[in-house]
Amino acid sequence: MRTKIYTIITFYCFTFFYSCNKNNADLTRSVASANESKLPNSSKSKISQKKVEKKKQSRIEKIISKIEKKEKLDLEEYDLFSNYILNNNDESFSENTGYLLFNYFVDNKSSIKDFEDYLITKDSKFKDKLLVYLVKVMCIDLADEKYNYEKLIDKFIFFKGNLKVKESFKECIKNY
Repeated sequence: MRTKIYTIITFYCFTFFYSCNKNNADLTRSVASANESKLPNSSKSKISQKKVEKKKQSRIEKIISKIEKKEKLDLEEYDLFSNYILNNNDESFSENTGYLLFNYFVDNKSSIKDFEDYLITKDSKFKDKLLVYLVKVMCIDLADEKYNYEKLIDKFIFFKGNLKVKESFKECIKNY
């Protein structure tokens, strides 16, 4: 008799726990699916943003490689690289960028022409910001090579006629 009561109690407990777990599993599934429906606005967008950043970083590395090899850049590459360097606050990156760009543009008339074509597509505020930045990051190389303003605008014609560039260059040479 005890065994029968024990078996019945065990059966009811098992059934009770099983149904609770099944309801809990259904609830968990419904909560999970509710969270998944929220996922596009939070986690999925963060994941896709990370993928975009990774892809962008990969493209920047390819552009830097092309600049090192003095290969031709297209307008889109100039745009991506210009926006990237203007938004990068790393000082060592700026110094390396200055050296890299100085060597890329010096005596490279086709790259200078392509860069001028790129600048034509930009508004004056962006142009001023970018050109002043270029003078600042190339300052060490310009000073080492004993550039004056006339030599600067002769070698890097895209600087010609920009008063902010002239001021920035004078400041650069004065502080060097």
